[in-house]
Amino acid sequence: MGARRLIMQGVRPGDLVQVTMSLGLTNAGMMVREYLWKYTGAIALTTGSGAATPTRRQIELAQSWKTTVMLGIPSYIRHLGIVARDEMNIDPRALGVRLICCGLGPEPRDALEELWGAKVMQQYGTNESGMMSAECPFQHGFHIFEAASLLEIADPATHKPVAHGEKGNTLITCLYKYAAPVIRFDSNDVSAFCTDTCPCGGTHKRM
Repeated sequence: MGARRLIMQGVRPGDLVQVTMSLGLTNAGMMVREYLWKYTGAIALTTGSGAATPTRRQIELAQSWKTTVMLGIPSYIRHLGIVARDEMNIDPRALGVRLICCGLGPEPRDALEELWGAKVMQQYGTNESGMMSAECPFQHGFHIFEAASLLEIADPATHKPVAHGEKGNTLITCLYKYAAPVIRFDSNDVSAFCTDTCPCGGTHKRM
């Protein structure tokens, strides 16, 4: 599912993807490395977080190895760009990064895109269920990977589905996990199903 997300967002064989997520006790960095190597044909440059590879060194690697995709936490990717610009006199836009893959949260997309001169693409997943949905290049909601996950938007008190387009908690059922089934897991993430159509023409449900 992670590879499907990256390919949908524009990652192609031969891309150098700089993975700035932690390679420690959390599974994020390791998971990205696995799906990059096994399913995309792209090259993983696993620098890890700034605690593993100092920020200035990360920028030097991006410059010399010609990183084309930056993947990680948006606040750290913003920090990388600011350090490059303000401390190293390197314009982040000149580094050649064309795509940033992250979950934005409260980070403003426009500011990050302006800083790097790259398109910022989001996804949605959890530790319990993996990758479940992602934006396409039109950035018009998250396409749900319906072959792998059943997502419901439900009232947080009753767990009954709410009307299409109304906000509620996201309940997750995995359709491909057998050793540790995930059935109507309440993520406590608030979302809603999109009621319009995506310009890409995709027919998958979106949130």
